Amino acid sequence: MARTLGELRMALLKTAHGAGYDLELLTERINGRYFDILNAHPWTRLQGAGTIAVAASYATGTLAITQGLTAVTLTSGSFPVGLSGGRIRVGGDSTWYTFTRTAATTGTLDRAYEADTVTAATFRLWQPIYSLPTDCDILDSIAVPSQSWELDEISQEQLDEMDAARTAVGHPRGWARYADGTGARIELWPGPDDAEGLPIRYRTAGSRFTVQPGSQSFPDWIDTDAIMAGVEADILADKGNPLFQAKEAKFQQRVAAMFAEDCQRMAPISLEMTDRYIVHRVARVLDSDRVDRRAALLRSF
Repeated sequence: MARTLGELRMALLKTAHGAGYDLELLTERINGRYFDILNAHPWTRLQGAGTIAVAASYATGTLAITQGLTAVTLTSGSFPVGLSGGRIRVGGDSTWYTFTRTAATTGTLDRAYEADTVTAATFRLWQPIYSLPTDCDILDSIAVPSQSWELDEISQEQLDEMDAARTAVGHPRGWARYADGTGARIELWPGPDDAEGLPIRYRTAGSRFTVQPGSQSFPDWIDTDAIMAGVEADILADKGNPLFQAKEAKFQQRVAAMFAEDCQRMAPISLEMTDRYIVHRVARVLDSDRVDRRAALLRSF
């Protein structure tokens, strides 16, 4: 079992070069080496998975909105609760607003309605912004099961160039980071039209240790001897002691040993050859003329 923060600090303070070391600085040294380990490899223990529950867009009924006001009234429909905070576009206008649901048939816009007053306008309400799990550090992939594809990561700048008005709605093809100060969130593009669960894979985030309490524990799979060697290297380097090189080498060796053990947990990767390398084999058992045409097409790329 890995040592606690307090136990590791005590062990370091008992060394000749660590005696009397400032406790707060020592904790920062430990944090530094701990995150060196977390960032050294794609550890299997840091792999997380989840699902983003995408809400269907809504366009049932008609809206009444007065120019210059923010109030929205719906006739012959009911605003879904899950779309409060989503985006709304009225009629054929390319402008969208952020919508807040106040009741089943009423809501507000994030700013005054800019177009002419409408009494029975069509609309579309959708939610492109979704929160990531609180422990998500690096998002690796988002899949769309209904389409058998994964989303491409794009920047907000690229998204603005492709579709500044966000007019596209359908099955998402990409995602962009969405920074608004409310935690890790992403924007899906095109805006989702259908309800669907999108499986995600990500790397979980490590937590920094604080000076108090010292009872905080490292994950069981972390080799705290590696952290100790790394911190000792830092302390010796601070003092200009050339022995820091030996401690640094020990740190690297123990991290390498952790990675070797972690590799044993990884599933074997199945390698598949592209069609251009195997199409001639298919020709032996299938209609050769059809396969020859396909081979010619593949060679053209």
